[in-house]
Amino acid sequence: YNQMWENLGAISCLECNKGLPRMCGGTTTNQWISTDTGLSPDYGTQYNTCYGCFKHYCYDCKMNFCSTCQTDYCDDCSKMSDCRSCGGSHCNDCYEH
Repeated sequence: YNQMWENLGAISCLECNKGLPRMCGGTTTNQWISTDTGLSPDYGTQYNTCYGCFKHYCYDCKMNFCSTCQTDYCDDCSKMSDCRSCGGSHCNDCYEH
């Protein structure tokens, strides 16, 4: 499994074609799927991946993070709304509730 992902190479944004690095403990890595088996609940998390369509985008182009359900969505799958009370950004499902 790990070898298969290594053979695929770096993942890039489908909008701007920029490589998709991520932050891990303050350092930038090109790891697409979290392999942290420590105390972090992030093991197996796919970064820069829309929860709705599973496409890869960078946060500069089309990706948004819902601060309520802690989920990434692209602009095509969920409109984000900013809360005036908490200042967070919320997906359609969370904003309605």
